[in-house]
Amino acid sequence: MEATNFNFNVQSILFESNDPEVIMRGTMMKGVMQYESEIVLTHTQLNMVINLLQRQNAETTIHDLISSEPMYDGVLLYSGTFAELPNASIALDAISTDEPMKQIRA
Repeated sequence: MEATNFNFNVQSILFESNDPEVIMRGTMMKGVMQYESEIVLTHTQLNMVINLLQRQNAETTIHDLISSEPMYDGVLLYSGTFAELPNASIALDAISTDEPMKQIRA
């Protein structure tokens, strides 16, 4: 996925402790166009997202919005909901790495 000039309003994240991929759900925005979407990220990109959200929302501790729960096989399921953050929009350019992002769109 080409991340140039796209903003993403992060609503939630979801990943398992033994999975190298993270699903980030939210609204993709470019100009006046916007649509609901999911993006598959690496853990490196997830750290970038968390750091950006923390900088933009200094009054909130982002890590407090992420919870974990054990699954049947001993793996932890992590989830975070960021819809209530005052500023949950990030520029996708800011989290681009050598590893391409995958967009899931229905």
